[in-house]
Amino acid sequence: MGVFTLTLGIFLVHVVGHIAFPVFFRRYTPGLVTAIVIVLPYSFYALYRLSSAHLMSSESFNLSLLVGALLVAPLIWLALLVGKLLTPR
Repeated sequence: MGVFTLTLGIFLVHVVGHIAFPVFFRRYTPGLVTAIVIVLPYSFYALYRLSSAHLMSSESFNLSLLVGALLVAPLIWLALLVGKLLTPR
């Protein structure tokens, strides 16, 4: 599993969150449109290209989704923390 495959797995898990939150809260959430229009098609295209070039196996893809699911929450928390530290008070 490479860094690109892991990043792709994190993006896919994050897209699921952007789609699930509006369904759960019954209102628009930021990032919904870009997740559906940009990130999801790109992720599927990248998966197709990696698979057709035999650069990624199904086991590698499953592992990157699993690791991505484990890393997405801490990475979002870290991004929010960095944003809070960099924002002037």
